[in-house]
Amino acid sequence: MRMLMATAVSRMLVLGMLAGLALGGCGDGYDNDEAVAACDGIKQADAKNCMSDADFDACVVCHEDCGDLCSVIDTACPPAFSCNE
Repeated sequence: MRMLMATAVSRMLVLGMLAGLALGGCGDGYDNDEAVAACDGIKQADAKNCMSDADFDACVVCHEDCGDLCSVIDTACPPAFSCNE
């Protein structure tokens, strides 16, 4: 009986870990094309037109690292980006 209980608990733990790994992928970074598209949208919405090439690159890196968790944290010229975790 104890062996059956231990096996059931082991299976539940493994399933729980697999589910955690699958859900842990949410918010992962974008690939380069997705990051560039996101930053193009941010640049087009920039009414002050103060996003330099270096700022755009920082935006792309943020989105590649953080995906949809990347956000504009400072809307001053130039904008700054950070991961909201």
